[in-house]
Amino acid sequence: MIRPALLTDLAAINTFDIFAGSRLLEIVDNHMLVAEVDGEVIGYAAWVLRGFVGHDYITYLGVAPSHQRRGIGSMLLLAVEATIGSDRVFVSTQEDNHTMLAFLPVEGWVNAGAVAGAHKGDRAEVFFYKDRTSERVANTLNSHALP
Repeated sequence: MIRPALLTDLAAINTFDIFAGSRLLEIVDNHMLVAEVDGEVIGYAAWVLRGFVGHDYITYLGVAPSHQRRGIGSMLLLAVEATIGSDRVFVSTQEDNHTMLAFLPVEGWVNAGAVAGAHKGDRAEVFFYKDRTSERVANTLNSHALP
């Protein structure tokens, strides 16, 4: 099941969250969804509205290692697309995150370019976008289910 995140989900998220900082603000702002299987939170996605050149921007996507490569990241991205309102959505990843760099194009995301030196060590941040239509997102969500 994918649902809005609750403050009580923070402890579970912290067990697999690889990103620095707390997800508290995203939960309080209702800008986070979680994937839950058998009562266990096993993934999350967070976003900011109009956070990248006036478009909605997915800031975090995380899935517990024990549940990766099972379509959960895909479902979380689709659920965020269905939740937010803009026609074009952006997401990004570091240039050395080969898993995400391979995953996003398969999911229909288009490479929009990179910002060099965005991270320590002069690593670039690679941006992707996806144009969404409510009908396409709804049809895709209805045809998939979490394991």
